[in-house]
Amino acid sequence: MTENQNYTKNNLFEKHASGLIIVKSVNSNFNADFSGTPRRLPDEKGTIYATDKSLKYCIRKYILDNEPSSKIFVWRRRNDNLDPMTIEENYYALFNSSKKNGKEDYKKIVKNLLSCIDVRMFGVTFTPKSNSNLSSLSITGPIQISYGINAIEENVHYINQILSPYRDDKEKQQAKHTTIGEESKALEIHYIFDFIVNPNTLKSNFILQKLEEKEQYLLSNSDVNIFKEAARLGVHNVNSTTKIGSETECFIYIEYDEPICLQNLKHFIDFENTKENGKTRIKINRLLDYIKENKKALSPNNTIKIEVYFDPAKTEIEKGRISEETEHITLELKNLLTGHNLNS
Repeated sequence: MTENQNYTKNNLFEKHASGLIIVKSVNSNFNADFSGTPRRLPDEKGTIYATDKSLKYCIRKYILDNEPSSKIFVWRRRNDNLDPMTIEENYYALFNSSKKNGKEDYKKIVKNLLSCIDVRMFGVTFTPKSNSNLSSLSITGPIQISYGINAIEENVHYINQILSPYRDDKEKQQAKHTTIGEESKALEIHYIFDFIVNPNTLKSNFILQKLEEKEQYLLSNSDVNIFKEAARLGVHNVNSTTKIGSETECFIYIEYDEPICLQNLKHFIDFENTKENGKTRIKINRLLDYIKENKKALSPNNTIKIEVYFDPAKTEIEKGRISEETEHITLELKNLLTGHNLNS
């Protein structure tokens, strides 16, 4: 989205959407806990998972790097002393405002926050300190992302010892010359994140009801297109020691009419590592069957649009058939990296 975008009712995102973002992580650590090891659920298998924050970070960074006209509010910025900014400092720096101006108008705060694409997407909890000139508020975003759960049986992680070229000055007799550290990696994980897009979340927000020209602060079609691109490519865009080896493997986007938030779709996906060519086979047959069975509830009069993005050099999609008898459902297979259609 560009800052000078012409906001009209025609540009508002009026549909609803659900889908899946699948992140493959090989000899990588996509989302560590505070001990540095991959996060695990408290279940019998110790299933490895990632929080929604880890994926939102990748999406925000992609937008920062590739959409310079779009503002991002939730981001670690530093002050002149190179210390992380407080939430107040972040607000003042981003919106060229100042404490010296006195108490900030509540509506102005809302407008400023919603001028940021990540707030229009994910919402924000804005909690400056109690004696601040800024008011606290909470905005629930129309795009919500679940935790990413490992979809395969294996949950193997390992720890490497690594040698630092520097001496630890706290050591007395041991390791006077070098320091030994550790890094943790997961062998192979397929994180599946559910997401939903419900534009009514912002439309019904009582704060927005008080604003003039509120349409410009709602989720737009342009916002959703940027989200789709960042969801596809955001993980590829993050290059760090821990995250290298992680990439988006598949992105499934399902768009429909009715305000029904399809959730936990990850349970309709099956994985298989094919030995003959080293590709991962992702089976979406059961997901498509589920959508066909609920077609009338989702879009009784219009078409359900399903887009499946993947890299055909690394991934195979097993989908069964969307037959001609299946009315008003379109399925498009697209290249994950280019976005181009693969159906032909």
